Amino acid sequence: MKVLTEYRIIKSQCPLWEERTHNVRYFPSWGSRLSRQAFIPPPLRKFIQHIDNLPVVIALRLFKNKKDYDIVITGDFKAGIFYALFRKLFAGNSCPHLLLDLMLDAERQSLRWRIKRFIQKKILASVDCMLVFSRSELEYYSRVLNISADKFRFVPYHTNITQPQMISANAGYLFSAGKSGRDYKTLMEAAKNLPVELIVVSDRASMQGIKIPSNVKVYYDISYDNYLELLKDSMVVVLPLSPHIRSLGMVVMLEAMALGKPTINSRAISNVEFINDGENGLLVEMENPQALREKILSLLDNSEECNRIGRNALADVKKHWSFEKYVRSVLSIAQELTSQGLD
Repeated sequence: MKVLTEYRIIKSQCPLWEERTHNVRYFPSWGSRLSRQAFIPPPLRKFIQHIDNLPVVIALRLFKNKKDYDIVITGDFKAGIFYALFRKLFAGNSCPHLLLDLMLDAERQSLRWRIKRFIQKKILASVDCMLVFSRSELEYYSRVLNISADKFRFVPYHTNITQPQMISANAGYLFSAGKSGRDYKTLMEAAKNLPVELIVVSDRASMQGIKIPSNVKVYYDISYDNYLELLKDSMVVVLPLSPHIRSLGMVVMLEAMALGKPTINSRAISNVEFINDGENGLLVEMENPQALREKILSLLDNSEECNRIGRNALADVKKHWSFEKYVRSVLSIAQELTSQGLD
């Protein structure tokens, strides 16, 4: 089975992906050839490289090369929807298209939203299979897009930690991180006057208008390495989410679990697919600062419980949510769509 994709991962996360796929981002392009010319000034070279990596350009490159492959797998939603558009307009019944990340917003009543959804329905109808990270998403997307549920597959998300392991470091602070769909207002209310420090990693937009208590320290737009060090040294990871139809918060949650950290999570549609309340993490109702505060206090003076939950979380990540397991699930679905065996 010959797979064409634009989905890039770090090779150390899963060498299997690089072995079994051909990535159009690594193919020579007019932009890469032009930017290497000596007469091109550095600012223009940078601009050309930017154009070369736009989703619409990546989709065009996929479309141009698809004839030599059995299936196209897209990971970036924008590139995927542009590719689906080109395929619908010009390709007819070409090789199957597997879309890995379906990112639609919640329903609204505005005319602009209705037009956008109408266009999305028409374009996404040409996709052969779309992956979702929660069963609730599968039902929602099938309904709002008027696409058969058979075209969707639930595949659990994965951790980005390449070597999941128990991290015993504990600097005694609570930790929270992320941007999309975070409910930091509820977290700040819950954290007020707690006897420990809370460290938050986010962006300024997510914290805008929120009063930050004296025991909370916020880091804005720091590097991934710095974020990871703060995560490793934390005692408990708290992930408050606002109501949403999309799967959110899974990256930080699964990275924390892969390091053996106990997590307190909002009862969101995605988190309930991973968290067995009281066993490998804790769940709390959304937008309820008092309930969140009680969950935090229940772990602060109970190191034995923290360790138990952390060990269970790590074991579950290793068993169910490694990057390799995710990649094998994707390749297995691709194999079904092409009705061919892997090379």
